[in-house]
Amino acid sequence: MKNIFLVIWGDPKFYQTLIFLSKKFSSDKFKVFILCRNTDSTKDIIGKVNFGKNTKLLKHPIFLSYNFNILNYIIFNFYIISQIFSKKPDYVIFFNHKSLFNVLFIKMLKKKINCIYHNFDF
Repeated sequence: MKNIFLVIWGDPKFYQTLIFLSKKFSSDKFKVFILCRNTDSTKDIIGKVNFGKNTKLLKHPIFLSYNFNILNYIIFNFYIISQIFSKKPDYVIFFNHKSLFNVLFIKMLKKKINCIYHNFDF
């Protein structure tokens, strides 16, 4: 079974395209990991979302207060790198402009990984 990472600095529940992709990849026998911002301290207005049976949400660890957004973003970037080296995904899809930095960094560290960048901005 191939692994695929969907990476977003935000709550994946708010992105219908990401939900659809995770369900599609999960039904196509991919093991899907969604690496996302840890939003556990915020109010959950959406509730439970089905991302697919082979999908696992991986939220980055919070070592500091949520008020230190730039530091949490740096921690998130290192978390992505550690997960890529530990789980060895075949494909990585980065969403939104905060992930653009990661595409370049990952390609320098790991040459044989397929990266895709998708932006939700209009």
